[in-house]
Amino acid sequence: MFAAVSLLCAFSPATASARKPVIPIVVSQSGEFLGVISNNNFDAKSICNKHGNYGSPHANTIFNRNGIHGSENSINGAYNSQARKPPVVMVNYQVVGYVTKNPQFGEARIDPDVLWLACGR
Repeated sequence: MFAAVSLLCAFSPATASARKPVIPIVVSQSGEFLGVISNNNFDAKSICNKHGNYGSPHANTIFNRNGIHGSENSINGAYNSQARKPPVVMVNYQVVGYVTKNPQFGEARIDPDVLWLACGR
């Protein structure tokens, strides 16, 4: 849970300075962009925008339990407790975590429900 909250707090106006902010992104393991991790519910690219293409549980997102990236049955699904290729979280082109229910990802695992709650849902 700490990882998800830390990612959501990675950029806020209080931390803005002369350097460019680091914004974590979610991508599929095949490289498809799945959204930014931002607590801005109005950002069109944010996974926290419940009406957007990257945060809606009805679009092809990590929160759509019937979609490729959120399904409990897909090897790519964030909600599959045995997923082998779950969505990844990247910062500066480096993998920093996996959005998955699969406990085999250990410390690198970010539970999709924790992200859902961190988005204020």
